[in-house]
Amino acid sequence: MALDESLGKSDRKKELARLRQARFYEKRKEEVNAKRREKYKEAVSKKFIENEFIEKINIPDKPVFTKGDIKIKDLSKNKTLSYNEIVKYLDELQLNPNTANKYKQDIKRFVQITECDDVIKCLKKSDLIISNIENGKMKNGNPYSNNTMKGLYQTILFIIDRFNLPINKAPYKERFEGAKLQSYEDNEKKVFENPVMKFSNFINKVKEHFGEDSKMYAIVKLYDEVPMRDDFQLKVVDKVKDTSDPNFNYIILYSGKPAKVIINNYKTKEMYGPIKVNLTKDTSKLMRDFAKKNNVGIGGYLFGSDKLSSYVTPNNNKLGVEKGFSTYRHMKISEELDKVKSIPERQRLAGLMGHSPMTQLKYVRNLYD
Repeated sequence: MALDESLGKSDRKKELARLRQARFYEKRKEEVNAKRREKYKEAVSKKFIENEFIEKINIPDKPVFTKGDIKIKDLSKNKTLSYNEIVKYLDELQLNPNTANKYKQDIKRFVQITECDDVIKCLKKSDLIISNIENGKMKNGNPYSNNTMKGLYQTILFIIDRFNLPINKAPYKERFEGAKLQSYEDNEKKVFENPVMKFSNFINKVKEHFGEDSKMYAIVKLYDEVPMRDDFQLKVVDKVKDTSDPNFNYIILYSGKPAKVIINNYKTKEMYGPIKVNLTKDTSKLMRDFAKKNNVGIGGYLFGSDKLSSYVTPNNNKLGVEKGFSTYRHMKISEELDKVKSIPERQRLAGLMGHSPMTQLKYVRNLYD
């Protein structure tokens, strides 16, 4: 591993950090991964799942017909089951639209990989199906990623359970658990090989490069207090009663009090509900000043009604930072968890970011200045 001498000062520093961490990982990867596997198994064995420390996957050992509001479509008497029938029955389960689309996409991919016309018949041949999935190729000739295979196995288990299919799911469950563990270990490697800048340092770089009255600075300062995904399509209002529409996200800006952000519509809203954050005095003033400068009044959108990734990503690149809000997530979580040690504090941060504490750990990277 050699350093590219043509790199600029900032990129050179980042590359040195990456190479140093990569060398450390290569020397100790067996030891590191062994410890991580033990921690993972320990967490599962202690049933931190009940405390939301590990995301719960509903894969019961026996078919479930009722569980709270969960709907089960009993297809145990069906002799055949096509892709189109699965799509129809998924709609009858009245799942969250994003969840339903994810399962539909995975089933479509499953049918393409296995060339199955009858899903029930195919799933009974677990050895053949597993071989097809793990040896399948994408259109570009590359094998499917571990995360793609994990998603396929999760979808298969979901279909078997929610449709009460008379199929032995043990082989698929074993592969799913193996893929989860592989994802965990892959993420541990990224911790060492892909260090990130502290988010507080990134904010300073944005301020220096774009200016304190810039859109970029307003976005990253807001993200520092409301660390969501690309969810800053914020409609400006002046009363709490105007923030109830679940399809919109809001900022209460002109109430005479510190500004308040209400995020109703985001990726994991079904699990965590609306996220409400009172902004600090300084950030409230920054948001009001930005709105006034850009003539954003009541009913307007602070940063526009479109997603911001196409704006943020190229501006990040100007500062030597790749990608968009996903990188902010890595930076923010890595810096915060470097300071925050207690489980309650980690749970509070995870709730603010709209994910579980276990998901939060997947974003952790080593830091560089």
